[in-house]
Formats: sequence, structure tokens, C-alpha cells
Amino acid sequence: MKKLTLIIIGLLLSGAMVAQNSDIRILTLQNTTVNGNTQSGSSPEFTVNTGENITGSFSVHYEHNQPESHVIPLGATPNWGDRENDFWAVAGDITNGSISIGNISLTAPNTTGTYYIILAAQSEFTVAQVLSATSWHQSSVVWNDGNDIFDLSSSQLEEAISNGTLINQKLDETYFEAVYGVTAIKLNIVSPVSINQINSTSSISIYPNPANSFINISNNNSQIEYVEILTIGGTVLLSIPYSQQIDISGFAKGLLIVKLYDINHNIIKINKILKQ
Repeated sequence: MKKLTLIIIGLLLSGAMVAQNSDIRILTLQNTTVNGNTQSGSSPEFTVNTGENITGSFSVHYEHNQPESHVIPLGATPNWGDRENDFWAVAGDITNGSISIGNISLTAPNTTGTYYIILAAQSEFTVAQVLSATSWHQSSVVWNDGNDIFDLSSSQLEEAISNGTLINQKLDETYFEAVYGVTAIKLNIVSPVSINQINSTSSISIYPNPANSFINISNNNSQIEYVEILTIGGTVLLSIPYSQQIDISGFAKGLLIVKLYDINHNIIKINKILKQ
């Protein structure tokens, strides 16, 4: 096992050492797949039904300015469920410039809303220490003390997605705070709607049907936020902000499902379209 070297620059305040935040630890997502839908980039966002199985994978780049003698585990945790048992190790020790590959196997929560799968890395010996923000020199891992990665707020996670890094409290006698590599996969959890429950909202029409190259969305007064196009089997082919015209020329012939969502990720209309 590598020896963990700590460089501390700080001031003694009320018996606690406060570290200067010159450390760099940055996690950046590269490609993410959830339930057959793949997105590239650092801020993936997916829509999943309540209670649905969530399977997939991700690749994430890591950058730091730490000595290579540091052991830096990479862990993942959903921010729902059991924080002490639902997390998993992605890698035992990641290095500067490395790309790590991880898998996802979870069950979506039963309550609608916005949730995250959080990735975090820090100079510790175990993933449990990283995700509980427990310093390596403490005798045991401490959960539920107010600084678990599980407990990061939505605003903190959105900041982490943008920057790949976050300052988190360590709440012990040696370190007041530490720089973590943090990013997250955003999930919008919605209530499932059967194809047989197609919304008949009269103010919205989707045409032509059948369609060859484009579909048009006529919207008189409903607040449409984004559009998804799926195969009849449920695979998401496209997820984009609302547009009055959408190019479907690249999709295979057959039935497609068009879902329209409002700003709260509620489905406001579903149509079946025949692609010719």
C-alpha cells in the first residue's frame, strides 16, 4: 500500500488546523449511459421512471496536484436509499490524468423529483472514508455526522458538476475542510405513464403522422420544457429542449414514442408516431 503523504499549511484556531485550499482534485465525466441512453460531456441528465431499474456505465477523468504517493479512491453513491450500504468502489487508487470506468446498477426511488448519482475522490485509504468524509487517521468510519457526500445539497452538486470539485467539511480535530473531486449524474425521476394512457391535451398537437423527416409540435398554451423520443421498447433516442420542429430523419422506420415534459419533469403529453 502506498504511504499517504499529507502537506498541511494552516493556522491553529481553537485547537483545530484549518487547511489552505490550494489542493486540486477534479472529476470530469466523459461519457455516461443510463438504460440504453448514452450522453457525452460533463453534465449528463436522464429521465427515469419511479421504481425503475437503473443500469449503465460511465467514464470519468481525474486531475490533481497531489504527490503520486497519495492513495486516492474513487467511489459512487446515490443520494437516496441507504448511504452506508448502497455506495460502491469505482477504483481503489486513481492517478493524475487517468480515466476510470464504472458501472451503475440501482433502483430508482419511488418518489418523483431530482436525484443524483455522486462520484467523489479524496486522499484516503478507502471509499467509505471518502464518502463519509472520515479522515484516514480516525479509528473508524463515521457516518451521519453532517458531512457525508450523500448529504450534499442540490446547489452544491450543481456546482460540482460545473467545476468537478468541491470543498467539504471534515469535522475532526485535524482538518476543518478538504478539497474533493466531485461530480454527479443527474436523474429526473418521474411517474410512469402507459402508452395506453396517452394524454389528450387539446392545446398540443404533434404532426404529421406518419412522418418521414420532421415532426412539428403545435402548442397553444402549455408550458413544454423538453421533448423525448423513444423506441416502442422504451430506449431513449433523443432528449432535447422544446422545439417546434424536430428532425427524426436519422431514426429507423417504425413506431416512435414522443413524450413532452413540463419544467417539473411531469409528462404532459405522449404520442405514438409512425416513422416512414
